[in-house]
Amino acid sequence: MNLRKQNFKMNVQMLIVSVVAITFLINFYSTAYSYIVEPYLSSQSLSKIPTETILLMLDECDVARLHEADYQKELQDEFVKLGYTLIAAKDSELIIGSPDDGIVSVMQQLKADGGGRHDFSMIFETSSLKAVSKVKGAEGSTYLLTAIQLSPNFLISFEIDYRNPTSVVYIFFIIEVFLLICAVLLAGMYFSRRNNSIVLKPLRLLRNAASKVHRGNYDARIEYEGISEFEEVCSAFNEMQAEIKANITQMESYEKGRTEMIAGISHDLRTPLTSIKGYIKGIKDGVANTPEKQQKYIDTIYEQSEKMSRLLDRLFMLSNLETKSVPFTFENIKIKPHMEKFYEYVADDMEHAGGSVTFASDCSDDAEIRADTVQINRVFDNLVANSRLYSGVPDPVIALSLKETENEIIIEFHDNGRGVPEENLSKLFDSFYRSDDARQSHGNGLGLTIAKQIVERHGGAISATNSGGLLITIRLPKLPRGEGQK
Repeated sequence: MNLRKQNFKMNVQMLIVSVVAITFLINFYSTAYSYIVEPYLSSQSLSKIPTETILLMLDECDVARLHEADYQKELQDEFVKLGYTLIAAKDSELIIGSPDDGIVSVMQQLKADGGGRHDFSMIFETSSLKAVSKVKGAEGSTYLLTAIQLSPNFLISFEIDYRNPTSVVYIFFIIEVFLLICAVLLAGMYFSRRNNSIVLKPLRLLRNAASKVHRGNYDARIEYEGISEFEEVCSAFNEMQAEIKANITQMESYEKGRTEMIAGISHDLRTPLTSIKGYIKGIKDGVANTPEKQQKYIDTIYEQSEKMSRLLDRLFMLSNLETKSVPFTFENIKIKPHMEKFYEYVADDMEHAGGSVTFASDCSDDAEIRADTVQINRVFDNLVANSRLYSGVPDPVIALSLKETENEIIIEFHDNGRGVPEENLSKLFDSFYRSDDARQSHGNGLGLTIAKQIVERHGGAISATNSGGLLITIRLPKLPRGEGQK
């Protein structure tokens, strides 16, 4: 899941929580309105019922049935619907209601104002009580029927100003806002903690891995599965870590190679210098006391000087190749005619040096590569010289072969010598590497290193194997047909 989807998911969850909270508040408000505000408003509207209506209802009461429970309930329900409660007494004996309903004060008032009459009406009202009374006489008894108006304090028990409905709504609005804020804060805290856990986990992994890299540990990979964007960051960190490790390993290898190169240079320069010093001292001390001996000493000194010069030239060439300071002039060449020409040249040299060369080609005449002819010939010369000097047989035979595939030109140099120990094949192209006594006594171990550098500058690869002698294979990219004519 990516970060955008995760944010969308959390927003949906937040929306659901908000809808639930709002629904709860609406229900709460609806309930509060039904049980508190609506009864108050209802009582306010009932208080406007005309007194004549109440008097008419009292006059219609059947006093003969007042002792019947069903009739009492029927009457009481009718009066309650209009916001009143009914109280009835017979000769001061209470039939319906209780003394707490205000009947005592009403009866006292009636006694004072009625003057013993048996059929009259009276309205009694104070700041806290409103009563509509009717006195009836029947069968020698006096019946007092009183309808007392229900006040808001009878319907509602909260200590607020119920005479002002605005205050009721205002209070419940404040409660609603408070609950809504609490719900939003709780939801925000929950989603904030969850979001932090999603974001902070990969950040902690990255911090710990960076700390390990700082301490030199390049093997601690980050294992993370979750948000795709963070997966990409962790994957990129792992790749960077692997690349740093590879670069450090390569630098260590280069450093080791430089150390070996310095040791090789010291060795290869010390030998001819020691020889030159010895022969010069022999001439100086008169050891070479004949013209023939002196000439021999001088020829040896010259030969050793040339050997040092060739070593320095190769070192200079190798240094320039490694720093890419050698200019290459690339051109499209037909490889088969080029190799045939090289074969004719090297065959004469091998014949005079004591050996032979063969050539076989499975390559088409128009197959082309892009190469610097001077530098690629330097590679071929080095490989022929390597086989001739280090094969370890008296009359070495070098088999040149040329092949092609759909995308490559393959050139092979195969001698009939002793080959190279398997464990040393991987070191064959290292600077100053010489694997046996023959290589120790001839050359300086730079020829194959230079060959490798030149081949790689051509976009190719070079390798060595043992196959009845040493087999060196060069693979060069082949130009697509027709590209050479463009």
